[in-house]
Amino acid sequence: MKMRSVVGLVAACVLSCGLAVSAQHVYAVYYSRSPGQDLEVNLINATASDNTYEITAFDVLGSTSWEATAQLAPSDATFYLLSEYLPEAAAQWGVLLIVSASELVLGLEYSFQGQLYAVEIVTDEVVIPSEETAYSLVAYHTAVSDAVTAAILMNPFLVDASGRLIVRGADGSILHQADVSLSPRASDILNLAEIVGQGARNWGAVELEIDEGMMILACKYFKSGIIQVANVSTARPAGSVPAEPSADAGQKED
Repeated sequence: MKMRSVVGLVAACVLSCGLAVSAQHVYAVYYSRSPGQDLEVNLINATASDNTYEITAFDVLGSTSWEATAQLAPSDATFYLLSEYLPEAAAQWGVLLIVSASELVLGLEYSFQGQLYAVEIVTDEVVIPSEETAYSLVAYHTAVSDAVTAAILMNPFLVDASGRLIVRGADGSILHQADVSLSPRASDILNLAEIVGQGARNWGAVELEIDEGMMILACKYFKSGIIQVANVSTARPAGSVPAEPSADAGQKED
């Protein structure tokens, strides 16, 4: 496994927004201004203090397409309709990076040809990786009946990212596995239905194992004319299992 440059990653986050703050919160999600596509990004200041932030769009190749810096008052909110700032283009999709001084809540409204098709609330932050730690992102995929899942891989940072994409069936068997890599701020998209084929058992976990840099994962679901989007940005150390609270965690002291 390659050594990670934690200092470099953190510095990349700081330099990307130019905020002179001691601690930052990093969020990253999928956006698209491909023909007909649009996204309204709603930012909500979830704190009782002023919150400075920067929002930046990086296209599929990792180039900066648009950025804005502003401040939200306590409990204030604002929004950006990307069509007001970005023209439509085939390569105009990728990762939207938001870096803020304090916590934010993101409300995402995805639309196609002016019609809303998906709403998502994002509060999870992107993990800044530790050295010599492999990470894992897991989402759901389906290629049952007429369902199609597109897996969108994004690198939000200024260093290369690499790992493996593993697509499993309902019984846990591996339907597809391949090495993946992304240059800084770049993105890629994979039609999982084309890769694994349609089938009654072709649904289950899609896992992104990361051993260099960091990536985030978005899944775009198509079924019977309905589209949904889910962003997954909270990676965990590979092989770890989230701890459940103890049986008496909710009991009050006598």
